[in-house]
Amino acid sequence: MTIRILPAAMSALLLALSPAAAQAPGPLPLRTPAERTIDRTNRDLQLQRRLGEFERQQTFEEGQLRQRIDRLEMFPRLEPPPIAITPPGGNGLQ
Repeated sequence: MTIRILPAAMSALLLALSPAAAQAPGPLPLRTPAERTIDRTNRDLQLQRRLGEFERQQTFEEGQLRQRIDRLEMFPRLEPPPIAITPPGGNGLQ
C-alpha cells in the first residue's frame, strides 16, 4: 500500500509546486544598469587610450620619415659617373 501512495504523493507535490514556480520572478539580470554603464565607460576609455597610442606611434613614424628626408636633402648620395662597358674585342669607340 505504501508503494501505491508514493506516486500519488509525488504527483500531488508536483502539482502544488507548479503554481508557486510559475509565480516566481524571472532570473536576475546578469548586470545591473549601473554595472553596464561602468562597463561602457571603461570600454570607451580603453578605446580612447588605444587611439592615443596609435596617434603617438603615427606621429613618431612621421617624424622619423621627415628626418630621413631632411638628411637625404642635406647630404644627397653622390653617385659615380656611369662606366661605359665595352664588349670583349671592342675598342670602346662607337
